[in-house]
Amino acid sequence: MISFNLYLERREDVIKPQQTSGEKVGISQWSAIVLETLRAGSLSDERILALLREGDVDSLPSLPDKLNYDELLELARTDWETVRSAVSEGYRIKYNTIYGIRTLLKLKYEAEANLVYEQGEGYLDQIRLTDAQLEEFRSSLSAYWSITDQEPPADGRRLVRIELGKINGNPE
Repeated sequence: MISFNLYLERREDVIKPQQTSGEKVGISQWSAIVLETLRAGSLSDERILALLREGDVDSLPSLPDKLNYDELLELARTDWETVRSAVSEGYRIKYNTIYGIRTLLKLKYEAEANLVYEQGEGYLDQIRLTDAQLEEFRSSLSAYWSITDQEPPADGRRLVRIELGKINGNPE
């Protein structure tokens, strides 16, 4: 645990807290999961923004067990521009866990790709994504994860592995 915390402290320069032109805003994994749950429920980005701006929990769709709107609604109250940008232009997750990545893969792409993967030690394996899905997901992952091809593309989809320990595509 200590070595991982030291690793995070050494690599602080990788995650830039301020957004510059062309960069996606940073949000928590929890907020991303709630946002993608709303999208999976067929809500448009415009409707999601309207509901979050209103901030009335009773007008928001019900969420599966263990999920709640608290963090995302608080962010909407305190930093509306971050929420607007995350919904409209995309986001980068500040810190991912392997279980959060697995959840986001299911929420974002289940309808478009039959995801088959095995959870291994420190990585997710055998994930099939299109080039567009791969690029979108790669740009939303925190910098502490990397995505590597496992075999050449087949049927328009790539077989990839997501693992911890490399800075988003740059081996150390």
